Amino acid sequence: MKSHRREEILRAAERLFREHGAGKTTVGDIARESGIGVGTVYLEFQSKDSIVTALSDSRHHRVVEAMQTVACEEPSLCLERILEERVRVFFALAAEGAHACDFVLCRSAQSGVGHFSQAESELLEG
Repeated sequence: MKSHRREEILRAAERLFREHGAGKTTVGDIARESGIGVGTVYLEFQSKDSIVTALSDSRHHRVVEAMQTVACEEPSLCLERILEERVRVFFALAAEGAHACDFVLCRSAQSGVGHFSQAESELLEG
């Protein structure tokens, strides 16, 4: 179970990352935005990278869930609907702010991208 403090840190980081980008946001900025000390952030996350990864994982989960929702529909339209939903969710993420897509794109550099790719492949293969 995630702590309330952890969730507040993630919400604060997400606001700052959307506005300034992850590269220009420091752990100190996140702590100030959360109303807590820097040390408290490190009690919940090992680094800023782990905050970015947590946000990225959340975004990927939203994309896969949206794709799964339409995957159960008419088989002949399944692939088309899955891909349309994927694009719709990515556009919705992009509309959240100038740097919102960074949460999805940065995941490509992380080792866990295989989980997302595997989930997408399973949906597309039926």
